[in-house]
Amino acid sequence: MTEKKGLLPIVSKEVGFSIQNEVFNSNENEFALNLIRRLANEDNPCIANYLSQLAIQSRTAEMRDAILYAGLGVYRLLESQAEADKMKQELG
Repeated sequence: MTEKKGLLPIVSKEVGFSIQNEVFNSNENEFALNLIRRLANEDNPCIANYLSQLAIQSRTAEMRDAILYAGLGVYRLLESQAEADKMKQELG
């Protein structure tokens, strides 16, 4: 399991690289839409709403996209690391 200094997992290089590949090897809009829909409908509506509200208030389309991609990317990194830590713990 990765070291924890607080409540959130510390993202490993391997998970970071994996998520980076996931994002860059997919259509950015598709990645963002799929993740925001999943968050809004299933996993974490508060995070989806928070990111959506920040993006809506942005002054430009570039700012909106940057807010969404950065927020969703960080969420996906933490989510993936938590999954990896859980698997590692279950497998011993």
